[in-house]
Amino acid sequence: MFRLGIKAFVQNIYSNLFIAFQLAFSLLLTILITSSVLSKSELYTPFENILKRNGIDINLHMPQSDNIFYKNQDIDKIYSMYTADGTFAEKGISTAEGKNNIYALSGDLINIYSPMIKNGQWLDKSDNISDKIYGVITENSYGYKLGDIVKVNYVEYSPDDTNFINPIIKSYDIEISGVISDNSKIPNVSGIQTDEDFDFRNFYYNYSSKKDIYPYIFVSYDQLQKNNIPAMQSNFQFAVFDKGEKDLSAIKNNMNAYGTTYLFRDIQTESQRFINSELIKLLPLLICIFTLVIVSSVSISALSVKSQLKSYGIYYLCGSPWNKCLIINLINNLLTEFFSCIIAVILAVLFRLFSSESIIFSFGFYQIAICSVILIFNLLLSFIIPIGLMKRNAPKDIIANYE
Repeated sequence: MFRLGIKAFVQNIYSNLFIAFQLAFSLLLTILITSSVLSKSELYTPFENILKRNGIDINLHMPQSDNIFYKNQDIDKIYSMYTADGTFAEKGISTAEGKNNIYALSGDLINIYSPMIKNGQWLDKSDNISDKIYGVITENSYGYKLGDIVKVNYVEYSPDDTNFINPIIKSYDIEISGVISDNSKIPNVSGIQTDEDFDFRNFYYNYSSKKDIYPYIFVSYDQLQKNNIPAMQSNFQFAVFDKGEKDLSAIKNNMNAYGTTYLFRDIQTESQRFINSELIKLLPLLICIFTLVIVSSVSISALSVKSQLKSYGIYYLCGSPWNKCLIINLINNLLTEFFSCIIAVILAVLFRLFSSESIIFSFGFYQIAICSVILIFNLLLSFIIPIGLMKRNAPKDIIANYE
């Protein structure tokens, strides 16, 4: 049966390759659309469990001392971002002048979201076992790469120096354990709210080495504390008030003195509204692709089987029942789908190499699942249609009609 299936595929090589190319383009479009849909929600997913709780997001107007505005507030959990003291300069330049772009994240915030890493790995709680301070840096023109040591200088004053006239220069080292890919989403270091409706997109900053002159370094706040490195709360903070499910309106108003505040439930509502609106925009494209697959599968499969009816009639007269003829047709269709997958992979590789960075193209579980559904559906149609054509024609009539 398998050899006859291969023979049937070779005999109709041009039509089968046409089907394979058409199916490959359908798979490629499906991957593109699915990637676009998932990209709208994958940045929301890390914060989804937090936003479902009773809490407030505070975007600070300026850095604050640790927990200064959380005193006397019944807060169950805080996810904090900090600005660490110290500046660093380009690699090889020994100067105290540099950029203060070192951000520290609390342990829970570290585990929530990991940017795309080019080399090495994202921050890990296990790093706190070591006395070293590990950091992850954005791709940069400063010359820093995986394994390098960044020298950071900061200033302290003696408690007796109330006029701050005798600065004490101190320093610490950060070992680069990871490099963030260029044009990756990083925690929102800018603090700027770019959208009128505050949603999950405001938790991120789109870093680009072409746009951002200075790189950013992310470290663990626990490691800074372990090494007595000063840091101040900055940018966004998540405060969770689960106990008693209290009304947070009064607390929110009090915290407005320190920054712009948003209730979790409001952020979640806006986030869902944005994601749903994007899904609605892409839904017609998905419907068009499935329609294209159905129409093309039905028509081309019918033509393909019709062209093979004479061969199937001969097989039948030679002792091969219709069900074995269907297996031959199934093998033919499996080979067609196999080649369509190869073509789709080649097209996907070429697309990744030459497409714009603004076009989202990823391949994961959901892309595989939806493409599998399309392939199975196409296979079922190409298997069911021949049953009707074969049963409606007697073998002797098939041979007589195609003489």
